[in-house]
Amino acid sequence: MEAVTKLHQKSICLPAAGNWNDQEQVGEGGCLKVIDRTASVTEVGMLIERVPSIKFRFLSPQKIGPAMNLNWMLLFFGMLATTTAVSMTLAADAQSPLDYKVTSIDGKPVELSQFKGKVVLVVNVASRCGNTKQYTNLENLYKKYGQQGLTILGFPANEFGKQEPGTDGEIAEFCKSKYQIDFPMFSKIVVKGDGIAPIYDYLTSDKTNPKFAGPITWNFEKFLIGRDGQVVARFNPKLNPESPEVVAAIEAELAKK
Repeated sequence: MEAVTKLHQKSICLPAAGNWNDQEQVGEGGCLKVIDRTASVTEVGMLIERVPSIKFRFLSPQKIGPAMNLNWMLLFFGMLATTTAVSMTLAADAQSPLDYKVTSIDGKPVELSQFKGKVVLVVNVASRCGNTKQYTNLENLYKKYGQQGLTILGFPANEFGKQEPGTDGEIAEFCKSKYQIDFPMFSKIVVKGDGIAPIYDYLTSDKTNPKFAGPITWNFEKFLIGRDGQVVARFNPKLNPESPEVVAAIEAELAKK
């Protein structure tokens, strides 16, 4: 039987024996990385530290042939222990939504801590939504206030009306060709429900963000983070990013040095 520890929408595919043929055999979710069966627990642990929001998938005997050998059983349980420890450490240590690592839309690891000291607007975006036109407003804000310390972080998500079905590459091409987006965009994530990304778990939990907690309601919900890395405002999806309410909040935070 297939054993899965589900932490996110991505997968690490671990063949128990023989050569791995095709990542399409993994099924839905795809392959983040194929690890050679000789990989050590330490090597896997290092990968987990770089990309903590993953799930582990061991394929069924029907897909991989011989049953899992002892080394892979030990590796499996070692990874579970490492994942739990890393997850607990992240949860305990995170004092800001900018304390997490994410992946850029072109597949590169990004430490969000690099944005501390700036004013940050975090937005879950989608390409086929009635609010998609807000990309223009977001880019306008970025151009107007970027030199003063504003950055905008766009996180594509497909939870609402399945309005972001494309790949990261397709999303990036759409944003560039349609809206000439220059602000940072990131790999598609889950922002609500099962598999929620750590940054959005932080933003919506009443334990970590009690003043502005609550599930994301639709595409283009906005969180404003001050220079100290703390959330200072939340704006509903329909509110234009260039509305007086949002602009006033941004300018107030930018004025704090």
